[in-house]
Parts: sequence; C-alpha cells; structure tokens
Amino acid sequence: MTAPVSSSWLTDCVRRRFPAGFAPDPVSLRGALEGRLADTRKARGKRHELASLVSVLVAGVAAALSGPLAVAQAAAGWDQEVLAAHVPRVILGTTFPAGHLVEPGVVEMDTGGETWLGPFGEDAEMLPAVERLASLLTRSGMPTKALPDARGAQWNKLIFNAATNPLGALTGLSHGQVCEQPGLRALVSALIAEDLAVAAALGITLDDDPEALVDHAAEVAYGHRASMPQDVAAHRRTEIDSLNGGIAALGRRLGVPTPLNDAIVALVQGLESPRG
Repeated sequence: MTAPVSSSWLTDCVRRRFPAGFAPDPVSLRGALEGRLADTRKARGKRHELASLVSVLVAGVAAALSGPLAVAQAAAGWDQEVLAAHVPRVILGTTFPAGHLVEPGVVEMDTGGETWLGPFGEDAEMLPAVERLASLLTRSGMPTKALPDARGAQWNKLIFNAATNPLGALTGLSHGQVCEQPGLRALVSALIAEDLAVAAALGITLDDDPEALVDHAAEVAYGHRASMPQDVAAHRRTEIDSLNGGIAALGRRLGVPTPLNDAIVALVQGLESPRG
C-alpha cells in the first residue's frame, strides 16, 4: 500500500483523531479517514485511489484490533512510529510486483516480484505472526518472505524507486529506455550512492544491491513505466515528497548532503505545478 498524497497520510488521520494508546472502532476511523479524503481531494490527490483506500484502511485497522496490521510501504518519512502508537501490532514490508492501470479497477501486470515482511521495531514476538502471513500470501500466489528486520528490504525498494521513477517522470522514458541512456544511467547510480549514504547513517544494511536491481528490471520490465510517470501523464500529484523528498529530509536531519535528491524534487514539483 502506498500513501498517495503524503507519506504520513494514514498516520496523520489517526494522530489527529485518536490519542496514543487508543484503538479506534471501525466506524469512528471511517469518519476520520473520510474527513481527510475530502481534504485531499481539494489538494488534487489520486481520488480513485483515496476512495478505495478508505475502505481498505478501515478493514485493516478493524482487523488490527484482534490481529496485526500489515503495511507495505516504500517511502521515507512514513510515520511508522506514530502508527505503532495507535495499532497494537504492526507488520512492515515492501513489495516489488509492478503494473499499470488500464482502466478503473483493471491493472495489467508488467512484472512479478517478491514481497518482504517483518515486525515493526525489534518485536521478536511478532515474527511468528509475520511468518504466518508470509506463508498465507505465498500460498495464494504472492511469493513473500518473512524477515526479522524488513528495513533493509524496504530501503532497497525505496532507493530503487527514488533513483529511477523520477527520471522516467521527467523524460517520459520507460525504465529500460532510461537505463540505455549513458547519462541517465550515470545519474541513477549517483542517486543510489547518495541514498545509500543516508541509509548507512540510519544504520540500515540493505539486503540486496540496488544497482543490480536496476539492471535486472531493465531486462525483465524494459517497457515498464512506474507510477510516477503514470501520475505525471495523468496530471496527478506524484509521490516525490515521500520518495526523494523524504530521503532529502532524513539527510538534512542526519547531516548527509543530498543535492541530487533536492534537485530531483524541485524538477518533479515543477511538473506538478498548475499550467496557466
């Protein structure tokens, strides 16, 4: 699940409406989320995603009253700590399958991929629940791995997205076409290096090599256009603030320079600006 308007969309809803430690009932939560839905519509958010997201989140948090809430998110600045303060048990993760919207309610798969899940923080007692969920998802046809710490997988996907998606949005090229251009491929590597420095400052060890993932994706999903170029083409607001913007914000907090991410954010925000 990706926060379509900001990286803290769900947690902001919960934080505004409910005090820490209080598990809201589904009816109250629906009211809070629908109130934010109205706000985000005014902000030119992804309306079709927001409408369906309300029902998904209400069901998820309702289930969390008796079981864990799983959040698959590849964005920096996602307020996992705030969410965990309101939901007793949180499972974190990220997923790699990619596709594109053909029409409302119809998504065509461009490439498969694995999903990784792990407990929030260092809650070792949550690992059996993570393993059960991973097993259920795998048996349903969605290959999923349970990890004691999913942050490495999350940041691997985050860095992959932050280094490639904006370039597709800015150029209109597919992932494979971006990788064929020597200058653009060098920029991808420079962004990866900058992002790895932020991850290292956070003490996060990636579970794979983002460079290898970029090259692999160019082979198996040459024509894929990520969600960001799709959003730009549809004149929707992108996730740039929670991808490169989130990494840049963490870099400022940690004292790690992120000039390339800052530049990418400014360029994509320029694309998002209303045209006269």
